[in-house]
Amino acid sequence: MEMPTRDFPLEVLLNIFNYVYQLNRTNDPPPFTAPKFVVRDDDEIAIVRSPALGPEVWESVDIRSPSLFPYALERVSAHWRDAISGLPHCWTRIVIFYDDKDFSIADSVRSTIEFSRDTSPLEITVARRHSTSFVGAPHEEKVLLRQIIDLVAPHIHRCKSLVFSVAYPSSLPSLSADLYHAAPMLTTLSLEASLPSDLELASHTTQQHEFPFPALKTLTLSGWTFLDLVANARWWASRWISYYIRSSTLRVANYSPSLAPSALDPHAILIDAIPLLNNIITVEFENTSFDCIVQPSDILVPSVPSMQQLRLTDVDPKATKTFIDTLCPTSLHLTNCGLLAKIPLGSFFSIYFKGLSDVQGIVRALSSWKGEQLHFDHCTAFNDELLDALGNSAPHPRTSKPLLTAQEMSCLDLVDCRGFSIAALKRMVQRRKMFLAEHPVDEDDMLIGFRRAGIQITGRGVPDMTEDEMQWFKDNTHYFTWYGSQSLDG
Repeated sequence: MEMPTRDFPLEVLLNIFNYVYQLNRTNDPPPFTAPKFVVRDDDEIAIVRSPALGPEVWESVDIRSPSLFPYALERVSAHWRDAISGLPHCWTRIVIFYDDKDFSIADSVRSTIEFSRDTSPLEITVARRHSTSFVGAPHEEKVLLRQIIDLVAPHIHRCKSLVFSVAYPSSLPSLSADLYHAAPMLTTLSLEASLPSDLELASHTTQQHEFPFPALKTLTLSGWTFLDLVANARWWASRWISYYIRSSTLRVANYSPSLAPSALDPHAILIDAIPLLNNIITVEFENTSFDCIVQPSDILVPSVPSMQQLRLTDVDPKATKTFIDTLCPTSLHLTNCGLLAKIPLGSFFSIYFKGLSDVQGIVRALSSWKGEQLHFDHCTAFNDELLDALGNSAPHPRTSKPLLTAQEMSCLDLVDCRGFSIAALKRMVQRRKMFLAEHPVDEDDMLIGFRRAGIQITGRGVPDMTEDEMQWFKDNTHYFTWYGSQSLDG
């Protein structure tokens, strides 16, 4: 006998819902801990390792998918909604689309949070379903978001993740004025606006209070929220860094100066921000145009910076120079960034170029680079001219000793770079090898000296290579791997 799904008995529905719930759960990678050594009763030494799996979390999915659990199931019928609303653990991922046509504060926020009962941890996302929603209507969005913030903020103590993805920066909650409730489980906080500026910006000057997020590891801010934080609540950032100096990540996205008068001066704020940034493990700036240059002499660089990685994506040339000159990461990632004429790359251990087309800018930047690992990804700038530059030398500006471009390079990694020839690559290897033979390393020299580089080439469209050519490169480099179109296609 057939039975409509809407008429399934409650017990059957609950079993189905719990099964689908488990399908939507996964395990976080466990935190790294060094193995412990213990002595057993028989005097044998045993190794106790960390668990193989981390805590259970929601599977990473597109929150706009029509099959998103549990929302797709609750929409089947009132019977299904009543059934699944009685399973609090199914409602620990709360997604609020505030631009839905049938959106209601009472129905979409209060009831969803109520379904979760006191279950924790929660993952709350407030977003638009459509990227064009509220564009051109900053006041309407701000009023609506204020109501949502007031409803969500009292529950932040149960949150592991809290994400706001809005149109205008003025619609975002203030870190210190709104999100002051203690949240000991919160590890991820994202306050992001898709538009870089608007006409209703207002700064929030606040008094210091107890830092509410002692477990916070990953922080994403709109560009304006970042400037406001440093200018008016610098203590907040300082305390966060002191809590999670070993694994902190800051991402700042979308900023351009507002056309309206503003009390926030990007140049002055960056001077205050840079010492803080140097103590964050990973810093990312994306689609930002601060349009100012901060000189290294303007700031105080810590004697032992903690930063390991700096990522700049679509950042204006002046800000790119500022961050490269004043921040001290181990690795530097540049994606679609403009390079000013004088922008030496110093001694970053590894540099990643992605999407860059300025050959001369890269050549100038690498002329005095003392790092070891060089990576190019989808770079039209990586061509025969750049390879010839990597094989050239010039007198050192102070000692007049011959200095090879990217002299300490020990690794050259190319991904989907199509504009070079095998002949130019071979010529570069020969010239660098000849330089090493003609200029042996002086033990008293400050430079370690040229190292024979390893080369790795991957991607479709890279030049084809014969077996004889591959063997030549293997014989004349530290290591050589090539995975072109033929290899990738099997």
